[in-house]
Amino acid sequence: MDINARVEKLERENRRMKKIGIVAAVVVSTLIIGGQAKTNKVVEANEFRLLDASRKVRALLSMSVSGGPELTFNDASGDFVVALSTTPSPSLTLRPIGTGESVYLHAGTTESPNASLGLGLPPNGVLMVAGSHNAIEMFGSAGTFRVNLDEDLGGPRIAVTDKEGYSLNLGRVDVEFPGTGQNERTSAASLVLFGKDKKVMWSAP
Repeated sequence: MDINARVEKLERENRRMKKIGIVAAVVVSTLIIGGQAKTNKVVEANEFRLLDASRKVRALLSMSVSGGPELTFNDASGDFVVALSTTPSPSLTLRPIGTGESVYLHAGTTESPNASLGLGLPPNGVLMVAGSHNAIEMFGSAGTFRVNLDEDLGGPRIAVTDKEGYSLNLGRVDVEFPGTGQNERTSAASLVLFGKDKKVMWSAP
């Protein structure tokens, strides 16, 4: 093969490689532009639903009736097991599958700056509150009893109340003594028993 034939062959191969390079560049550019278009695409909707194979809603992102975004996850029966909401206060609720009990956490609002953690579901369970009002409340089944630990009167108080309304109060509490009608706020070292009519039955000191 003479020199001219070799040069012509190299030129043909060079032109073919250029064409391949141009095609490859076009394909890559298309993929990049297409990927950017998908990444930057904005989807607007009032509600997004995640369905299972039976077309049941298992997750829902929507606007709540109070006007804020809300995300819920449902079990196979359609009952929610996890709920995350922003209004009226940021909150998270967890509910074991197949039960009516729940665990919830509320961050509080501007009007009521008290964060709370609840375990169970009233009338059963435990409620803990922190903020401008600090308290722990425990509720027995079917209202059989209620235990409060708080500082509502500027000092510690533990109150135990049964379903009939009788209560034992250890710590600071406002009382009106029978007979004299005198009102007094007791100290943290006091013990007061109230009847179901909220009148003092016994106190010490």
